[in-house]
Amino acid sequence: MKRIRKITILGAPGAGKGTLIQKLGLNIPTISTSASLRAAAESSDKSSFFQDKDEGAINLKELMSSGQLVPNEIVQNVMKERLNKDDCKNGYLLDGFPRTLEQAKFMDENNLGLDLAILLDTKSETIIERMSGRRTCPTCGAVYNVNTDQKPKVDGKCDKCGADLIQRKDDDPEIVKKRLSVYDKDTRPVVDYYQKKGILKTIDGSKSLPDMVKDVLSLVNP
Repeated sequence: MKRIRKITILGAPGAGKGTLIQKLGLNIPTISTSASLRAAAESSDKSSFFQDKDEGAINLKELMSSGQLVPNEIVQNVMKERLNKDDCKNGYLLDGFPRTLEQAKFMDENNLGLDLAILLDTKSETIIERMSGRRTCPTCGAVYNVNTDQKPKVDGKCDKCGADLIQRKDDDPEIVKKRLSVYDKDTRPVVDYYQKKGILKTIDGSKSLPDMVKDVLSLVNP
């Protein structure tokens, strides 16, 4: 039986990928696109991320800090370089990458093909409820949720520093619906792609966190 060491966890924004990944405890590095891009932005040598030398003049750090979308070619080359580092030789766990069909094909074309793609299948209604209930402390960064057992002790106040909690713009229900629509358009083809390749497995995102961890580990270590 083939050893499963190259894994991605897919799912809509707010599906719970990050929380799940933190609890898995797999002995392989967890790689996220955003963290890899931030590291690349801080790198003194960015030329290897660009096939076109003229694009080397783009300041990736400024691009990201301004909130603009990073061109797909840059994302792919950053991830390629990251996944070819020594710590990934024995495998890796990807957080929400690839996000597009183009990225999925790029992975296969560059000998980065996955052993397993896990879809965290969470209903849109659940995601909207979760994300619209999130409240963030602008002072210390603590996160709460008024729709779960993660409520603050005092309504609207941070338990840690007492600051007034805020709702981030991208947690507004209407914004969440738009983000889910974008996900459906861009990432569903990735799900179909891995299903056709026979490496897609689905777990129920409405389960408790311990049950989801158990389900994932049963797939990784059958």
